[in-house]
Amino acid sequence: MNDLQLINATRGESVRFGRDGFHLDGYDIRSIGAVHKTYEGYSQNGEYRLSSRFSRRQIHLAFHLHASGGEEMEEKKRLITRVADPIGEFELCLDKKRILCCATGTADFSEEAPYRKGLVARGTLTLLCLAPCFYGETPVRAVYGDYTGQLTFPAALTEAGNIMGYMPADNTIRLINGGDMPTGMTVTVTAQEPCTGFRMTTFGGTETFFFDHPIGVGEALRFCTEYGKKSVVLVSGGVETPALQYVDPASTFFRLSPGENIFTCESGGKCKIELELREQYLI
Repeated sequence: MNDLQLINATRGESVRFGRDGFHLDGYDIRSIGAVHKTYEGYSQNGEYRLSSRFSRRQIHLAFHLHASGGEEMEEKKRLITRVADPIGEFELCLDKKRILCCATGTADFSEEAPYRKGLVARGTLTLLCLAPCFYGETPVRAVYGDYTGQLTFPAALTEAGNIMGYMPADNTIRLINGGDMPTGMTVTVTAQEPCTGFRMTTFGGTETFFFDHPIGVGEALRFCTEYGKKSVVLVSGGVETPALQYVDPASTFFRLSPGENIFTCESGGKCKIELELREQYLI
């Protein structure tokens, strides 16, 4: 059975099925329906897709609890009810992927029955996911600093017989989206010397993000391109200041396609560039 856990970060409590008397009998994460809009209309699939709207996901869990006595059984039931709070939010973790949920109601439990010198009770729980997509548990990062080690080949042999590559003319950074959905990213540009601004362009030059404002030494530009969370701030001394007004109107908050994404960056000064994403999955 897959590794499945419920985590309530607010309460600091969690339930991991497969240990401590919590046993998962089965789950149904359901398939996701979608409506696609193209230039021709709705519910279309094609080259000129404008957008996709996914339906909400419901997850049904079937499990049983084992306890040495009635008092322990009641505490296990209360723990599941606290973690899977129908009023608040919590996360479901499945094979190192997470999704934010709320419960449609408290768990339903069957009558307790004797089992192996203890008691057993079966239960069911239905979750409503606040987004259709699972997110990778560990963020994926790419960092560009003084020297990335990225060399371009082929190049001519040297007199010593060594094959030497050469650095590309632009500062190149690569980020792999190992999920199966396009997703946004967070970019942090920390100035190590005065920077005149920041320009980031996708491979082939089809999309560009241009921040037209100086970044002082020690300051950081941070922008997010995730749908619903887009933001642009300047960070100085730990204080974030909104800076969307300095973004060129023709800029694109581009998303990361599944697979390899390559960008070139210009800042007019030495800086450290960090890219981070949470991969999305429609499992």
